[in-house]
Amino acid sequence: MQPGGEEPVLTDLNPDGRGIDGEVPGGYIHHWRGVVRLSATRLDRIVAVLEDYADWREIYSPDVKLASAIPTAVEGGRGYDLRLVSEQIDGLLHFAFDAHFHVRFRRLGDWTLIDSRSYDIRESNSGHAPFTDLLPEGNDHGIAWRIHTYWRLREIDGAAYAECQVITLSRKPLFGTTGHIKGRARESLRATMVHTRNRAMALEQR
Repeated sequence: MQPGGEEPVLTDLNPDGRGIDGEVPGGYIHHWRGVVRLSATRLDRIVAVLEDYADWREIYSPDVKLASAIPTAVEGGRGYDLRLVSEQIDGLLHFAFDAHFHVRFRRLGDWTLIDSRSYDIRESNSGHAPFTDLLPEGNDHGIAWRIHTYWRLREIDGAAYAECQVITLSRKPLFGTTGHIKGRARESLRATMVHTRNRAMALEQR
């Protein structure tokens, strides 16, 4: 851990994977929250990292293989149409996705809010990127059907605080695999927050 950075605190907000009205037929809702404090770091450093799509491949290595964003008009802030190509290795298994998101950056009082909502996720059949074997949406392995991410950032007394909530819709885990899948989701969020923290702190020290 770099000086001034604390380890993220991670919480599973939906342990049973259910929706508001009960179980999701054939599906499972993962909802995780991570919170981290960065002392002696300005809030705008975190925003700069999260908006630096051209460098995401370096910042979030090795999972991110490509990130590109086109500015779009949004109400009350600035927006992007983001394409994200990612690949993850889980033991002998490989998972790769070509996903598209609507992203919005805005201010609300003392908070900076960043919403990222997927509108198209295609999974690679081989699990390797780059790829030409994208499966039809909805006819894949069900690893991630939708991913929504919500960042809340605030600066207090010279320290920046970052909260990230990730809500993912996937197929229902097979019997006996729930613990492993939850661990994978937890580690993915932890890695995202650690990489963001480390790059923001590095920017502050330049």
